[in-house]
Amino acid sequence: WRGFWPPPPPPRYRYSRLSYRIGPPPTAHLLDLSLFAMDSDIALTDASQWIELKDGKDFSRLLYTNPVSFLSSYSREPAAASSPSTRNVMVLSWLTATNNSGRFVFSINRRRHTASFIVPTDDGSDTGEPRAGVEFVLSIPVKGMERIVTDVGGTSGKWGSKFTVDHDNEREEGESGATSSTADMSSLSNRQKKKLKRQQLATGVPGLVPVPFGYASDDDPAGNCFAIQGTCAHLKCRTYAVVSEPSNVIDNDHHLVCASVVEAFCHSSYWDNERKLFRPDSCSVPPYLTFFGAQQFGYVSCCGD
Repeated sequence: WRGFWPPPPPPRYRYSRLSYRIGPPPTAHLLDLSLFAMDSDIALTDASQWIELKDGKDFSRLLYTNPVSFLSSYSREPAAASSPSTRNVMVLSWLTATNNSGRFVFSINRRRHTASFIVPTDDGSDTGEPRAGVEFVLSIPVKGMERIVTDVGGTSGKWGSKFTVDHDNEREEGESGATSSTADMSSLSNRQKKKLKRQQLATGVPGLVPVPFGYASDDDPAGNCFAIQGTCAHLKCRTYAVVSEPSNVIDNDHHLVCASVVEAFCHSSYWDNERKLFRPDSCSVPPYLTFFGAQQFGYVSCCGD
């Protein structure tokens, strides 16, 4: 290993792609993704298999590995018929735990539609004082959800709801306006690709389904704190501060938001209750996602004892 690349991470948390490697590692240290059965028997939607975490330290452990998260939010103000949906979801990966009591910080672009939900202002203007105390949910996706993650990140709630269930009437009336996905993308400019993607997702992101937080009830998640189906952990969070002074504490384009986890649920196959670790309990359980950038994902798994 000397002078070439550092030792591999501990087997228990080995990534499928090693972002720090300089050259090709020995074959023995590559993570074989074929170990993860995509037709796994893990029923992530079985409410009886979800456990509620009670301790602030447990809340923080869910964020130690900096997992990719769906951030779902909702507006308490009813939307007009011509307005975007009162609920939205975005992809968040710029976050980090700040203590062992469930507190963390994250960065969000001020222009994002979700920013108007998460960082509302007292007077409703872009220049008003940011208001804290807003609740939202983080849901952590697993291997097999990469396309949903990239589609959610590639469309805006400003254009309409990202949930296909909110567009049922449009599809029934044949007004989806979607364009065939078989178009030759290689010949299109970046602007044309974005326009095509917007058309393809005009009636929502396929596979993106809102569910009750922690599967703790059968209530319709519309208009409430909700999570995303197929994910392995749900964290209900509440903002307690938005750092706005100095105005460019990050830069002029981003908010720095401080939040606390106030409730959390995790599927039992992803929680080691003895060691208080957030990890799949075997190689037959799909790993959850982390993000390297440039639409490249890593996978956090448990390999070995």
